[in-house]
Amino acid sequence: MKKLAFLFLAFSIFIGCNEQKSNATEPAKQTSEEKLSSALSLVKSNKTNEAIILFTELLNEKGELAAQAAFNLGTIYREQEKPNQAIKYYEILITSYPNSPKYKECVFMAAYVYANSLKDFKNAEKYYREFLVKFPKDELAASVTFELENLGKDVTNIDELKKNEEKHK
Repeated sequence: MKKLAFLFLAFSIFIGCNEQKSNATEPAKQTSEEKLSSALSLVKSNKTNEAIILFTELLNEKGELAAQAAFNLGTIYREQEKPNQAIKYYEILITSYPNSPKYKECVFMAAYVYANSLKDFKNAEKYYREFLVKFPKDELAASVTFELENLGKDVTNIDELKKNEEKHK
């Protein structure tokens, strides 16, 4: 009986130690807000591949966290000169989160990427016009109007830019 009690005690200690050991090696679960903060820190540290993983996980959230994740993914891919991926995430925000504080910037950036990286002037015009309809008094409205007037033109063929260049000579 003493042997049985000893074996039971030894087995209990062994199991208890294993549980503590396995719990100690598991990473603590981050809240969604902590995940967003971590992802933003990773971007600042130029660890964009790790940030992409966290932002992608945040897309499963609903609301502003997902909108911020989509915006940041679009920005990362635009900076990496991957315009199709950038557009994918900008359009997620535009279609799914029109009330996001990042919406206005996202519409502008989608138009910019379509115009300047993809040379898709039809979609660029669509988003520039959407910007002007929704934000006619915005400080960027004049720039957007200029972009629309010169969409598809070579920079060397834009009269206003030529005049500016001549003034600075």
